Amino acid sequence: MTSSSLRPSYKEAQERLLKWCQNVTRNYESVKIRNFTTDFADGLAFCAIVHHYFPNEFDFNTLNRDDKQTNFDLAFRVAE
Repeated sequence: MTSSSLRPSYKEAQERLLKWCQNVTRNYESVKIRNFTTDFADGLAFCAIVHHYFPNEFDFNTLNRDDKQTNFDLAFRVAE
């Protein structure tokens, strides 16, 4: 068995990552992740993932789904 055969396929890796994202964000009612495109488009999914690990950095409940740029800026600033 080669090391490449131990590696998951792209599709399997994508499914695992999606399940991880769903698990991390399961307690965030406003975040429902079913895909990596539309469900991440407003930045709330990224914010929920970051907030899961850094809950004292910002109040997730004050975020506005329509303020995409602020959401992305916040998520990536805190994650740094």
